[in-house]
Amino acid sequence: MTLSNIQNSENINVMKLRFFLVHIVSLGIFFIDFDSSLIILTAITFFIRIFGLEAGYHRYFAHKSFKTSRVFQFILAILGAAGGFRGPLWWVSYHRDHHRFADTELDIHSPSKKSFWYAHWGWFFNKNILHTDLEKVKALTKFPELVILNKYHYLLAPLQIIILYYLGNAHLIGAHVNGVQCVIYGFFLSTFFVLHTIFFINSVAHLPGFGGYRRFHTRDMTRNNPWFSILSMGGSWHNNHHRYASTAKAGFYWWEIDLTYYIIKLFSFFSIVWDVRTVPKKILEEGLIIKGH
Repeated sequence: MTLSNIQNSENINVMKLRFFLVHIVSLGIFFIDFDSSLIILTAITFFIRIFGLEAGYHRYFAHKSFKTSRVFQFILAILGAAGGFRGPLWWVSYHRDHHRFADTELDIHSPSKKSFWYAHWGWFFNKNILHTDLEKVKALTKFPELVILNKYHYLLAPLQIIILYYLGNAHLIGAHVNGVQCVIYGFFLSTFFVLHTIFFINSVAHLPGFGGYRRFHTRDMTRNNPWFSILSMGGSWHNNHHRYASTAKAGFYWWEIDLTYYIIKLFSFFSIVWDVRTVPKKILEEGLIIKGH
């Protein structure tokens, strides 16, 4: 398998159609019967995929903040790809560029250089960044399973729909829940929240206001957003992250809730992950002095 034959072959219009359908079909919750078990299903499918994106795509693949086995590496990649943000190689290549050029003209989703909505989701459909720059992720291309997933990531969407439909019709979610309800809540509504949770980090976490603050004097406009820390599973401690990106812990201090780090730490106790990188004492002290604690 060569580098040249694993490029994405997606069509921008098809991608826009999928994005549009997620939003439209999510409105179906107002036209079907409600059951409390559907809220639990939505939360489970939401947080599993946010974890795949934040722990897998972000902290593991992009920043190498911990180590794990090849099997669990692939599991993280699948969970991340299930979130709708394309393949792991694509995501990593452009996220690393984001850190190199944060809030400059070369940043693909900076709200300080482009509009809020372009930074939020418009960049995602930029034809110039459709393909994976394999030169930037050469170390990951040695894993054929990641290469294949990167090319065919979009197959995970129908797979999730089929599984949820089966679970609903088999009454494994709730006695009064059917397959259509499970698909609308567990896939479409959940995906809507996954997409915009990650998009908000690209947009809101780079703008003043919105309840955010700057703990560190970084060269970009990043901000920490404590009100968003639960939904993002710690991803909204964005100013912390841009100050020191190679740690598995985005919530640098005990009062900064970071669900992703708690799970990574739990996994380390069972040797599922290891060599979990933490924040140097020097940087922790720097943050306390600047913030005035």
